[in-house]
Amino acid sequence: MFTRNLLLCCLFLIAVNVSAHILPREYSYHVSIQFHGEHECSGSIINSRHILTAYQCVISTSAKDLSVLVGTTSLKRGVLYKIEDIILQDNALNDIALLRTRDEINFDYNVQPINIANFNYNKNGDKVLITAWEKPPRGVKRKNNEMQHFFHQFYDERTCTEQNHFLKQIYMCTIDPTGQGLCNMDYGGAIVANGLQIGVNLNNDACIDGNKFKSHILISKFADWIYLNSNLGNIINSSGSSITPNHCFNISHETPFGKYPYHVSVRRNNEHICSGSIINKRYIITSQICIIRDSAADLNIIVGTNSLATYPGILHEIEKIITYNGDDDFIALLQTKENIKFNEFTKPIAITNYNYEVGNSPVTFTAFEQPISGKITNDRLQEFSNVIYDLKKCNKYYNEYFDQTTLCTVDLCQRNICNMDYGGGVVANGVLIGIKLYTIEKCDKNQPQVNIRVHHYINWIRTNSDLSKFSYSQTPRDWNVQTSIEFKKDSREERFPYHVSIKRSNQHLCSGSIINERHILTSYGCILRDTAKDLFVITGTNSLTKSGQLYKINKIIPTYNSDYGIALLRTTNKIIFNDDVKSINISPYSQDLYKSESAILTAWERPINGKYINDKLQQVLYKISDRSKCLQNFPSLDDAYICSIQISYENGCNMDYGAPIVSNGLQIAINPFGVRCDGYNKPQLHLPLYPHLGWIRENSRVY
Repeated sequence: MFTRNLLLCCLFLIAVNVSAHILPREYSYHVSIQFHGEHECSGSIINSRHILTAYQCVISTSAKDLSVLVGTTSLKRGVLYKIEDIILQDNALNDIALLRTRDEINFDYNVQPINIANFNYNKNGDKVLITAWEKPPRGVKRKNNEMQHFFHQFYDERTCTEQNHFLKQIYMCTIDPTGQGLCNMDYGGAIVANGLQIGVNLNNDACIDGNKFKSHILISKFADWIYLNSNLGNIINSSGSSITPNHCFNISHETPFGKYPYHVSVRRNNEHICSGSIINKRYIITSQICIIRDSAADLNIIVGTNSLATYPGILHEIEKIITYNGDDDFIALLQTKENIKFNEFTKPIAITNYNYEVGNSPVTFTAFEQPISGKITNDRLQEFSNVIYDLKKCNKYYNEYFDQTTLCTVDLCQRNICNMDYGGGVVANGVLIGIKLYTIEKCDKNQPQVNIRVHHYINWIRTNSDLSKFSYSQTPRDWNVQTSIEFKKDSREERFPYHVSIKRSNQHLCSGSIINERHILTSYGCILRDTAKDLFVITGTNSLTKSGQLYKINKIIPTYNSDYGIALLRTTNKIIFNDDVKSINISPYSQDLYKSESAILTAWERPINGKYINDKLQQVLYKISDRSKCLQNFPSLDDAYICSIQISYENGCNMDYGAPIVSNGLQIAINPFGVRCDGYNKPQLHLPLYPHLGWIRENSRVY
């Protein structure tokens, strides 16, 4: 339990990750404070009218000289707001300040406020984050206009204070043992831990020695002052019962079109009764309580709209209701008569197949209003930010027992969420982790919401929905999710639309995978001796002799360490996507999560004596295994590799390298040096992509 009287917390910098390709939505609270149009320092959005920054940033200026640039990671673009007032913290400390904008800041995907903590956040070992722009010494031109980010970790309090006795309880420290330091970074930006702003970056030092401390201000010591001077409703306490997220939505929490394309309205005789979520092109998941007394003939769904009446969507009739018949009867599946057509406003959501725990990190649920006396006061889809709530506290509140299949959440913004319908999804990081079980009728701001954890029903869902692409992240972009794959050796084009043939002088070299419209991921060994002008790729075909679409290569990007065995190929022109050509998403999670999961390798056979026995793309099914099984066959196994066991009966012999390994719809690895001719139930080595995700993102802008 945190208290307001904790001593100074110190930070220990363990790693610095500087990227020139940060997406605006990653740090949507971060702003550039500008003096006569020139960047002066950083700040953070704390509500629709107020920016929090360092006192020293604005002490010598007037409001008319200042503006803030929001919604960008570059100093060359964004939306500008003028400042009408500077509010200085006026006691002897003089460390923070507030800026009040002339107009309300419009929130969207790239512009959101950040949480403010009113307790001393001091979790040893927890990572924190600093964002900043470069601020060179006067007279020196700025070299980089892109935002930078730095990852830190809490450090022992005593070590810092012993070295720096002048520091008071309002400060915390950072230190960089790597020796890189925070060179020429500006001040005023947020220090963030677990989605909460816990500090303000104070000093702009030319280049701090990595072994010396850097001080920051603790936000918790000024929480009351911030609250009084900004009308702030998103101060965070340590109890977990009233935490505000970095997107307590501005004024209204109605959703824009397309933001939640998986959300549907479930209807009885065309009257809305509850919500549901699209999980593939034929199935909706919802609460069984919603449809317990209905037959399929009475039901339909509306997709592709965030309105119950004003803006019509697309209607689909229901062919079958599938209910869970275990010890509880909480979830149900609805099968549509026809395939749901996916587009910008209608897409499936990925489902987690593990016990998702995010602590106090925000999750989101969406819902429509339930009618009151037969009338709906607002027909628009609503979005709410919640946090996962302690199950024991949830049981105590309701005076009943909820088991581990239950996911309790509380509203982060302390808004009334009564009379919102049930059946809708609870989502974290783009993944469906729960289903809202029933409507909250008691309008208590602190009342927990009861949801069902979907991972407990994952096998039942798979069996009853033909769902084969479960993921730990978002469903691949614009991917019409397929039904279960029959593990025949030859494949069809549309099953693996991301797979390409990399060729030199019309001779197939190896395989690769499309990761966006300009980049192919493959094995470094494939193109080791080649130049870009010698190479091209063929997309949209599963045959080495059947024509596909040809794209020339204008750049080879080898990995930062050739021992790691991956490379990127950049095409001269954008790849045109269609039913046979699509990109594959790369898993953002560690390979450790995939142990015992099945994975598919697609590859072409290598020629024997210069001739191909089979020119068709092959598929082999593997199971990700424990490293100990591979150590028996590979005693000197490097930590860089993961182990898999072939579980399909085809002979996976002589498969080429660079081939993608895909699990749950996401690429988790590549085949770095072909497939051994050991056959069924024999271990193989693959190169996981997770350790190289940062490099891939930086060099391809894949997110």
